[in-house]
Amino acid sequence: MLKEDRGAITGTLCLLSRELPVSGSRAPDGRLYLDHQVVTTVSTYPCRSVLRDTGGTLSGELRMDPSKAPWSGGKPQPEVIMTWSGEQFEETEAESH
Repeated sequence: MLKEDRGAITGTLCLLSRELPVSGSRAPDGRLYLDHQVVTTVSTYPCRSVLRDTGGTLSGELRMDPSKAPWSGGKPQPEVIMTWSGEQFEETEAESH
C-alpha cells in the first residue's frame, strides 16, 4: 500500500510475509525509488526498490547489499537483485484540509 503526496511516497510493502514501512520519491521520469528493509530469519537488511508504473502494475527491482551479513565473514558480497511486481487495486486522491 503506497501513498503519494507531491512526489513523496510513504506506506507499507508486504515482503516475505511481513508488512514493512517504506518511504521514497517519484523521479521526473516516473520511476519510484523506495527505501525499506527486508527481514529474514538471519538478519534485517536495508534495501532500495526501483519501480515503474506500467498502467496498473508496478514492476521493478529490489536491491539488497548483504556485505554486512553474518555469514560474509567481513568479505565483500555481491549485491542481491530480485525482480518483483504488484497490481494496482485502488487509487484514491488525498483529501486536502
